[in-house]
This record gives sequence, structure tokens and C-alpha cells, in this order.
Amino acid sequence: MNEKNNVTAVERTILLIKAISLSPEPVGVTELSKQTGIPKPTVSRFCVTLTNLGMLDRNEQDEYSLGLIFIALGERVKASRNSAEIAQPYIDKLAKDIGESINLGICNEDTVYTIYNVSGESSVLVSKLVPISPLYCSSLGKIFLMHRSKDEIISFFDQELPKRTIYTQTTYEDYLNWKQEYDKTGVTTETEEYEYGLSCIAAPLYDHEKKLIAAISLSAPTSRLELKGRKELAQKLKETASEISAIYDKLYIRRKDISG
Repeated sequence: MNEKNNVTAVERTILLIKAISLSPEPVGVTELSKQTGIPKPTVSRFCVTLTNLGMLDRNEQDEYSLGLIFIALGERVKASRNSAEIAQPYIDKLAKDIGESINLGICNEDTVYTIYNVSGESSVLVSKLVPISPLYCSSLGKIFLMHRSKDEIISFFDQELPKRTIYTQTTYEDYLNWKQEYDKTGVTTETEEYEYGLSCIAAPLYDHEKKLIAAISLSAPTSRLELKGRKELAQKLKETASEISAIYDKLYIRRKDISG
């Protein structure tokens, strides 16, 4: 399937989900076809696929409604927005202080999503960063790997992981080295593992129960990171992460007091 067909499939999927979400009752294929302008056979095929994926529910009359997965996804979106709103002023200040790009990321399965970013000094490399990255070759991703169980880690590295650069590390033995560094320094790093010329450092963000909820990272050209000093920048990143985590904790205590 070519790129145009892929885009069309995505557009049709979104149209169907929107139409179903706006219907007060479960809706059938004929009505969905009328509302979206998508041929009935295509609507039927897409709805069956989405049902198999858990995105839709189908009743005995072959009518469709949104699946329960959207409840979980909605809660995750709200949590992500709350995290970004709380962290934003601290991230903005750090970016201004050190002159580098700072990112706030969350994890879903084996992918990191950058939900907030503020640019530091001008850099073509940093501006090319995409908001989605794998766990194993990004400093943000490595933070989330650090908090998985041993069995989960072994299973993760059993799969074939493609190299993005010659420096990309893809084995369980590599992970053990990252873990040793993380236990010692409290941060994860990557040097040109995702993009040539670019390096990153990341630190975790915890909630009131000391559970990992997000991570922040700084991204910079490798040469500039070395010039400014990795250890110094890592320390400032950790301090900011601690400040944000402390705010999460205080907000929980305040909400608990208000609720009685």
C-alpha cells in the first residue's frame, strides 16, 4: 500500500471514530456510510478491524459504539496535560538558563511521546527531532526502561531492534551498562544513538507514590554538550526534575486535604 492509500485509511478511520463518538446511540454501517460518505463495504471492513483491535464495541444488531479503551486513553490524555501544565514553567526556566532544548516525555508501551518541548540555542539537529521515539535509543526511553522488571527488559531485548546509527545499542548487555550508569548518576544518556551529531540526557519525574510518570531530557549538538559540560548540565536537569516531582507531591497532598 502506498503512502497516499495509508493516509486515506487513517482519515477514514478518524472520520468513523468521530461519527460514532457523536452518536447518542450505537450506530450501524448504513448510517455511518451516510454520515461519512465512505462506501458501506469499506465502513464494514474498517469497523470490524477496529472492533478486533478493541477500539469499538458491536452489539447484536451489528451497531457500533466506542470501546472501553477510550476511557483509559482519555484518562491518559488528561494526566499528560496536567503533567505538562505543572512542568512547563520549570522546563522553560531550565531551557533559558542552560540555552538548550528541554523535552517532557511520557511512555506508551514501547514508544516515548514528547508532549512538551521548548527550544534552547538555535540548532538544525534539535529542530529535526520528532515527537515520537523508541525506548532503546533515546535518553527519555532509557528512563522508562530503567523502571521495568527484569523479565520485561529481557523480553524487550529479545526482539530485533533496528540501528539508527552505528552508535545505537540494542542488546540486553548494553542495557545493563545503562542501568549501572543510571544507578550511579540518576540520569540516562545517549550520544548520537538516535541522530548523528545529537546527544541527550534525561531524568525521571515521580508522583506522590514515587512512581515514574514522565521524564525530562535536554537535547543538544554533541560538541556543544561537551563544551558546556555533561556533568554540570546533568546536575541542573536532575535539580529541575526534583522540583517538578516535589510539586506533583504537594499537589496530591493539597487535593487530599481538600477532599477530606
